[in-house]
Amino acid sequence: MSESSRLQNIKTQQRRPRSCSPTKKSPQYRNTVLKPANILVDVVHVLPPDIESLLPFDLRNILDPPSLVSKHTCHNAGELAERIRQLAAVYRDESRELAGIPGSEPEYRTHLYSDVVEKLARTQTWRRTLSANCSDKLRHASLKPSNPNPNPVWSLPSSTWTPLLPNPVAAKALGDASPETSHNSLDSSVVRVRLNSSPFNFVCPPPSIEPSESSTASEPDGTLSTPKPEITVEISRDAFTGSHAGLLEYWQANEMVLSDPHATQGDIRFPFLIFEAKGLVTNGNLIGAQNQAAGGGACAIRLLESLAAQDTGTGLPRIVFSVTTEAPYMNSGFIIDRQERGGRRWIVTAVEFVAALASIYCWGVDVFYPQIKQSMDGILNAMHAA
Repeated sequence: MSESSRLQNIKTQQRRPRSCSPTKKSPQYRNTVLKPANILVDVVHVLPPDIESLLPFDLRNILDPPSLVSKHTCHNAGELAERIRQLAAVYRDESRELAGIPGSEPEYRTHLYSDVVEKLARTQTWRRTLSANCSDKLRHASLKPSNPNPNPVWSLPSSTWTPLLPNPVAAKALGDASPETSHNSLDSSVVRVRLNSSPFNFVCPPPSIEPSESSTASEPDGTLSTPKPEITVEISRDAFTGSHAGLLEYWQANEMVLSDPHATQGDIRFPFLIFEAKGLVTNGNLIGAQNQAAGGGACAIRLLESLAAQDTGTGLPRIVFSVTTEAPYMNSGFIIDRQERGGRRWIVTAVEFVAALASIYCWGVDVFYPQIKQSMDGILNAMHAA
């Protein structure tokens, strides 16, 4: 497939409607849905030592002001630095061009994937191990965290609770007033009753029952959306040996370890970097993008927890990374243990952004992937010894 055809296919994919648009979520979604499931966003502002030790060395100042100097511990650091500068320059120029184009969210996402994420993953040092993906497939719903502390009182029968008694003032007003005066009087001391028996005051009438964007957004639906990250970086299926691949297939078929988190299986394993890329709009897409990234990251952590349950004796990865963008504005963070850890920092230049991604890629190849292989080796050795 030619490069132009490949880019056209990517653009077609990115323009598909997404079912979990953050603009349709309630402003209370973070507190009413994510927080009860222990998905807490922006709660770490001073990096604890135990978390700092898990981060790539280059990102241990992730909560500090940006630095203009990037240091890399990867192999071929000089070659990588030049690659970073090249990719950053292209992405910067494309972002500048798109900045004046309304409704350019798909184009931003396309350039982020094709000009940065995918090309970094194809770097010679990483291309066998890493895979970049821009599929719009849903995650397994079973990976979604649930409320860890369900309240048993909700299971009590409804007869346990005392019903709300009728308002005597409202009932009297309804009996005394004629239809004409009921609709025309604006006396603030008179309470009217609607057909559903709920009282209200005509001086402050209820909002229109017609659906609108604002009224819909103010009513949280109470459910955690099934994540569908726009872009991810993960371990390639080809990076695993035959025995490892067979074990992963067995786990996947029996839903023990969903190393491919998609409901429809593909050729990726163990995502560790999640992107949510939005356009620049007036109603603030970035908060919704952060909520989506937090949900997707929590699913990735649950995936790692399911692997840890198969082998409790090996130190497995406990952290994944997320990136949210609103047009050319970039925001990075980390997600750990699906409890109360998460942080972010603003990244102000394209070079720094690409350099941060490169550090996460290095960590994925040099730390994340070896830890997973070590765990699977231990499990296979135990099976052979049994």
